[in-house]
Amino acid sequence: MSKYSELLKDPRWQKKRLEILNRDNFTCQFCHDTENTLHVHHLVYNKLNNPWETPTEDLITLCEECHANEHACRFEALKEITTEFNKFPVSHDQLSIFAFALKHSKIKDKRWLLQVMEYIINDQKLFDFISNHINDCENGEPST
Repeated sequence: MSKYSELLKDPRWQKKRLEILNRDNFTCQFCHDTENTLHVHHLVYNKLNNPWETPTEDLITLCEECHANEHACRFEALKEITTEFNKFPVSHDQLSIFAFALKHSKIKDKRWLLQVMEYIINDQKLFDFISNHINDCENGEPST
């Protein structure tokens, strides 16, 4: 059994998990399912912290299906983002379009996308530019 799965058995995580399930009324926050198995999903991971040290605003209740879909979408998005950034130097116009696409992606958790971009870009000015575009995209048009 992995170390992480052992951490999820810790009473501190179980207490935190129950707190989040109660906060979310034992309801999937994406599809509003109340009948199927529920998971507490980390919107943002911090490998330096234990699961129970995650701030409550970074945890959300998801049903098993939405949780699996969210992880699948994250994996696909990470592959696509990495592929695109490795293809060519990115111009400001391309970044604007990229930010627009991310804002409208299937992934509902934009904080995770920003975390991935920060990791891939590894340049604070460029990251700030992209995150501002994601936050500023309105009316179906990328900001310029």
